[in-house]
Amino acid sequence: MAPPRPSWWWTSSAVSPASPPTASSHDVPRLWPFSCTFRCCTRGAPPAFETWARSSCMCRDSPRSWQRTASKPLMDRDDAAYRAFLGVSPYLCRSQGIIVNTFRSLESRAVDAISVGLCTPPSLLTPHVYCIRPLIKSEEVGVKHDQECLTWLDTQPKASVVFLCFGSRSLFSANQTRELAIGLEASGKRFLWVVRSPPRDIDGPAKKLDKLLDPDLDALLPEGFLEQTKGTGLVVKSWAPQRDVLAHDAVGAFVTHCGWNSVLETLMAGVPMLAWPLYAEQRVHKVFLEKELGLAVAVEGYDKEVVQADEVESKVRWMMESKGGRVLRERTLAAMRLGKEALLLGGESVVTLTQLVESWMASPSQGR
Repeated sequence: MAPPRPSWWWTSSAVSPASPPTASSHDVPRLWPFSCTFRCCTRGAPPAFETWARSSCMCRDSPRSWQRTASKPLMDRDDAAYRAFLGVSPYLCRSQGIIVNTFRSLESRAVDAISVGLCTPPSLLTPHVYCIRPLIKSEEVGVKHDQECLTWLDTQPKASVVFLCFGSRSLFSANQTRELAIGLEASGKRFLWVVRSPPRDIDGPAKKLDKLLDPDLDALLPEGFLEQTKGTGLVVKSWAPQRDVLAHDAVGAFVTHCGWNSVLETLMAGVPMLAWPLYAEQRVHKVFLEKELGLAVAVEGYDKEVVQADEVESKVRWMMESKGGRVLRERTLAAMRLGKEALLLGGESVVTLTQLVESWMASPSQGR
């Protein structure tokens, strides 16, 4: 007996050249998952997006910054990445929908831009955009729970702690780690900082993917740092339960690499962000968060070799002391409320997910 034919094809990558033809050969509909609608614009149609990004709403105040930090390969028509995205983008437009881990009211202009065809090349259809969440972890699972940082947070005043965590793949040089430490100490603010070992200078890409050892804090941090900040800060090695930390009342700001999962966890906790993007799409997210939504402020020098200690001190103080920081906090809380409303019965994300399932069930492939 032949195996049953799939009803839908969920492609795992927006740049996988094999997925669309394979789905077509099975005569099944295709859905494309994206983390962020704004980033989807950059991948849907590079030529159209290039013109739109330079002349339209998203980056009208900073076209040079956009070209330098957000989607540089897509702005260079001789770049291999540009050609790869260009080859894949028609498949996106021929799909039966784009599923995005976001809520429409957060990215309404990006959704509208796609829906009216601004990101679609001539002669191709505009796919439907399904903003079905924000989807974040309800709890930390599959990892060893570290209660030390949560217990420490229980002893701190409300909204007084700056949390610094840069994802599971991001590594700072020893020099950058020291500059960050000097800036934090100089700020005088309470902090919870996840420190990872610096990248290893070893040959072979496979070895570079080996699990890093926990950092030697005494060797990595400035002399006396741990003792001098003992009353106001806590440094943890390699990992912390980020979702639980962000949800804690003591956390008042988050210094983040702008990975989309981290962005959503932060928004749903109502915590304002200092943006420190490190690579890939994180720079697109930084532009979106800072320039479009006004939900983050960038750490200057993130695109240089080292962010200086005085910049760290300045931005941390600004976030925790200034009127601008308070405004950013209120704006983030408003976004959090919209996100929670989207997940209620009858909310925009729930309605959209229902429509997606109904279109799925109505697909001709369901009758086979």
